[in-house]
Amino acid sequence: MTGDFDAEILKDVKLSKWESSLQYFYDGDREAFYKYIAENYGLSNLTADEKERLEEAMNEAEANDINNPYQTAEVASQILSERVGVTWSTDYHTDADVPLSAIGLTANPFSQVEDNTDCS
Repeated sequence: MTGDFDAEILKDVKLSKWESSLQYFYDGDREAFYKYIAENYGLSNLTADEKERLEEAMNEAEANDINNPYQTAEVASQILSERVGVTWSTDYHTDADVPLSAIGLTANPFSQVEDNTDCS
């Protein structure tokens, strides 16, 4: 369900999955998890498909290792990305350099390749 980029959807997002404890938040309390993603990610109006995907991730977390429910965070992040219209080449960090460029009077600092960890 990727389409045109819609940054307006991000106005209700307060945290990224890395800035929060989302990857560790799901502890078996589904109601608390849904409340958390509604309040912090703007995911309050889930479609039936989105809710089914989250339920499957929660089932998997409960069946495997509830102390590492990373899958629930991943699915919530995928749903948000799909709503915004963003696709990613990987769900994880890469060590790829980031080419930077800019136009204007102060563009010089941006005409190089930087380590990805220096571009935040």
